[in-house]
Amino acid sequence: MYLRNVHVPATHLLGEVGDGLAAAYTASVVCGRPNLAATLLGLHRRVMDETLGFLDRRRRKIGNRHRETRKLSEYPVVKYRLAEMKSRLMTAERLAYDAVHLLDQGRACDAELVQSKLVNNQAAGESLRDASSLHGGYAARTDHPITRLMRDIQLVGAPAGPDDVQRYRLSEKALGVDRTEWSEEFIRRTRRSATAA
Repeated sequence: MYLRNVHVPATHLLGEVGDGLAAAYTASVVCGRPNLAATLLGLHRRVMDETLGFLDRRRRKIGNRHRETRKLSEYPVVKYRLAEMKSRLMTAERLAYDAVHLLDQGRACDAELVQSKLVNNQAAGESLRDASSLHGGYAARTDHPITRLMRDIQLVGAPAGPDDVQRYRLSEKALGVDRTEWSEEFIRRTRRSATAA
């Protein structure tokens, strides 16, 4: 892209002239991870809602008594799977909100942003596998919501680094590798821009 005769007021600059790529990359990494975590969280909730609705509507015959039925959601093994899904969802949600809260407070939080994306991606995938199992053959239908959610969840995980990149960043943090925190750089740039305005 080439821009000619474009004037950008000093109050609209994020950093210094010539720092655009660094500023964009920093913002992409710092804002991208919580954005993807939030997207995965929404997809995870949808998996839970679709599964609860399906299990509440579907009924099974009880033993040999053909007239008596029971909702799938009433079976203990199904309740156990639902509890696991709910637990993953609550954990993933807490991590996403905590990471963004730290960023809002102006605190360096790269590890928390990485962990939030990693856990949300893994939790959504695990709950999706449980949901697929609970939906049985319906999960294989191309027109079923669970199938669409499967495609969406698989595509959201890769941007801002796949899970192995997230693990690598967390291992660096655990090992005390000294590196500039993207979130710290992002906070510094946004504060400088706000001061200039």
